[in-house]
Amino acid sequence: MTLSKTKLMWVALFFGAVAIALLIIRFDRTARQTRAEIRSLEKKRLAVETKLAEAKALPATASPVADPVPAALPPPKIAQQTEAEALLARENQRRALLQGWTTQAYAPFFRAAALSAVQVEAFKTAMIAHFLRWSEIVDAGRGQGLATSDQNVWKELGKKEEVQFRQEQREALGPAAFQQLRQFERTVPLKPVADAVAGATFDSPEPLTADRAETLVRVLANNSTRFKNGGQASLDDLDLSTALAQLEGALTPGQLAALQTSLAARDAIRKLNQSLAKAKKAGGN
Repeated sequence: MTLSKTKLMWVALFFGAVAIALLIIRFDRTARQTRAEIRSLEKKRLAVETKLAEAKALPATASPVADPVPAALPPPKIAQQTEAEALLARENQRRALLQGWTTQAYAPFFRAAALSAVQVEAFKTAMIAHFLRWSEIVDAGRGQGLATSDQNVWKELGKKEEVQFRQEQREALGPAAFQQLRQFERTVPLKPVADAVAGATFDSPEPLTADRAETLVRVLANNSTRFKNGGQASLDDLDLSTALAQLEGALTPGQLAALQTSLAARDAIRKLNQSLAKAKKAGGN
């Protein structure tokens, strides 16, 4: 059965109306949601405006928000260091340097005398105190206009300090070790020779060990006339041929060769200085 054109038109109109009604319902629902969101935003805006008004109404000295930066920052730590603290820092640095030097320079003596840890620390303390007191003496002398060439005056100034220094050393070490110290100090002028041999053989298959360096210094000292007579050892009065013969069993051939080279170089420099001094003297006349 077929529908007439009139009935088809009414059916089309009916479905069109239904579609329009559905659209109207959808748009109305969207409009209600939009109005609800607008009301929510309006409430938030009013709340913000209220807080701003309250903040403006506060006294000028009050602050609703904590200031993250203090009005006056404390000065940096380095700026708080007083002159006394700076002097103390330099003093501590000087003490550390003196302690390091003492440890290195007197290590052979510490080993030879078999000192205890307490004796070593007491000795270092005495050495540092001596250097600091002598530094004060030097500053005072220079303040009075003393020149380096005024050796007799400096010697007189140092007499009292020398007595105190030796007494402190004796108390730190004990009588036996103190005598070993005095013996060690008499060999100090020969230590540069051992240092030169150690430097020359450092990268070789036969580096000079600490024990052999001490043996080298001791043998050279025993062949020095001044040392035998109770004074400080010297290369100027050394019986070199006897010393080298005694060292043949203690040093390796390479170490002996380095020793002879070092002594020959020193002797050449000594002769050159003597020639320059004579020439200068002759030119002055």
